[in-house]
Amino acid sequence: MVLDLWTPAPYHPGMTPLRTLREQANLTQAELARLAHTTAPQIHRLENGQRKLTREWAERLSPHLRVAAEQILFPEAGRVPRGASHGALHGAFHGAFLDEPLPEPNADLSRIEDAPPRRAFQGPRDVPVKGTAVGGGDGDGDFRFNGDDIDWAPRPSGIAGRKGVYALYVQNDSMYPRYRDGARLYVDANRRPAPGDDVVVELHPSEEDGAGSGYIKAFVKQTATTVVVEQFNPPRQIVFEARAVKSLHRVIPQDELLGF
Repeated sequence: MVLDLWTPAPYHPGMTPLRTLREQANLTQAELARLAHTTAPQIHRLENGQRKLTREWAERLSPHLRVAAEQILFPEAGRVPRGASHGALHGAFHGAFLDEPLPEPNADLSRIEDAPPRRAFQGPRDVPVKGTAVGGGDGDGDFRFNGDDIDWAPRPSGIAGRKGVYALYVQNDSMYPRYRDGARLYVDANRRPAPGDDVVVELHPSEEDGAGSGYIKAFVKQTATTVVVEQFNPPRQIVFEARAVKSLHRVIPQDELLGF
C-alpha cells in the first residue's frame, strides 16, 4: 500500500513561498536558521524579499523543509509533506534514499553570505614558468627541470612583491586527487616547508651539466640524513638521502595565493 503524504502547498497573498513552507513544516525562523547554520534575521530577509531567494539558498534550506529546491523557487508546483512529524519524516527519507547516514558537517556556513569576494588572478604576468621534461617512470622522478623559463604566469594578489616565486606544471597523477596532471602550481623557493606542506624536491643531477629528477610530494619530515615525503597515487612514503637533495621548495596553497 502506498501512503499519499503529499498535498499542494497553500500560498497566501503577502506570504513568500519560503514562509509558507516553513510554517507548514512547523518551524520557527530561529529553528530553520539553526538547522541551516544561518541566523533568524537572515531567514526573515529571505522571506520578506530583502534578500534574493537564490537557488543556492533554496538548496541549502530545502532538506530542512522536506521539499525539493524547485518547490521553494516555484511555489505553484510545490508539494509539501502532510501528517508526519519532522523527525519521523526526516528518518524515512534517510532510510529510503541513503544507504549510509550522512557524515557530520565539517564546514560552518553560517556567515558565508558575509565572506569577502575572491580576488581574481589579475596581477602582472611576471612569475616565471619553469620548463620541465617528463621523466620515464618512478626511477626518473616526476619530472626534470631543463633550466629554461618557458612562459610567464600571472601573479596572484596574495604573493604580490614576493621574491623567489616560480610556477611549474604537474607532469603525472602521482598526487591525484590533490593535483591533476597538467595543473599549474606556484612554488616559493625561499620559505622553508613545514610538515604537511606540499613540496617540490629537486635532486642533484647524476651527470655534470645534466638535469636532476624532480618530485611534487607532501612533506613529512627532514632529518640530518634523510628527507621523507609521501604521495597519494599510489599511496606510499619515499625517503631521499639528504645529500642527494639539491633543493626543497614549498608549494604555495591556493588560499595563500588569493590573499586569504
